[in-house]
Amino acid sequence: MHLPPYSPELNPVELLWREIRRKHFHNKIFDGLDDVENTLTDALAQYHSAPSDIKQLSEGYAF
Repeated sequence: MHLPPYSPELNPVELLWREIRRKHFHNKIFDGLDDVENTLTDALAQYHSAPSDIKQLSEGYAF
């Protein structure tokens, strides 16, 4: 499926990134890039252990 150049609402992975930013990065100040990386790693590990959460985010998209 061809997507327009900028169409985050049509790309299911954008829903995941929006959710990660909202839950794990909102209103936080990090001391360094290592802290950002650790936060992202923890967030992705959480979604990795609960694939049903990702599936719920991407409802309505045909893969």
